[in-house]
Amino acid sequence: LEKNEFRLFLMYVRLYFEMYHLFSELDESGDMLIDTNEFEKALPLLKQWGAKIEDPKATFKAIDKKGDG
Repeated sequence: LEKNEFRLFLMYVRLYFEMYHLFSELDESGDMLIDTNEFEKALPLLKQWGAKIEDPKATFKAIDKKGDG
């Protein structure tokens, strides 16, 4: 890691921890998977984070490619 890359590294580490925190908030069951119910309950939180979701079921299906959460 070079000096001029350090700022970007810190930005990505911060983004990673923000995403990890968001996932932890969404995963109510603690099974490291987000199911449809958890996703729909989290819509207000996702909206606060800037996500614009008009059809939660279709959005979840598009995200969950393998169908296991």
